[in-house]
Amino acid sequence: MSNYARMLTDLLGKPDAKTPLRPDQLRYAFTPGAESITGAKHMAQLLFMVIREHHGDRIARRIFAMWGTPPSKRRLSDINNLALLDRLDLMKKPNVEQLARQLIAEHEKTVPKQKRRGASGIDAKNLAKQIRRQRDRRKAAMKKGTWYGPIPDRP
Repeated sequence: MSNYARMLTDLLGKPDAKTPLRPDQLRYAFTPGAESITGAKHMAQLLFMVIREHHGDRIARRIFAMWGTPPSKRRLSDINNLALLDRLDLMKKPNVEQLARQLIAEHEKTVPKQKRRGASGIDAKNLAKQIRRQRDRRKAAMKKGTWYGPIPDRP
């Protein structure tokens, strides 16, 4: 285990701020943990260094950039489509039309009328079509072996 990894492990094992320190834990008395901004930055730097040691600078920077930047419109769209498939997979008997109706009912309760628009807005027919399209896309990608999203329990 590298020195950076050991330091990170020690910080992650730091006791909760609400519990009193035992004599063997006194080294943590003035070490900020993740609950403070300074401690969180320190832990992030240590994690970066551990990843950098094992996978190189370019990979470590790519990983941190992936989590440090907000998702693009395309990525948000992918996340929403994967959520549709998750919901479909959680149903005992998957029914696209029933799921579309459930989603619209939830949408009407949570989103103000003036903000409802698009395929996930108010039209069950369009939403069902979107769910079917994502289901078919997943099926084709699973056949190719390129699927990276949720995998259904049943074939």
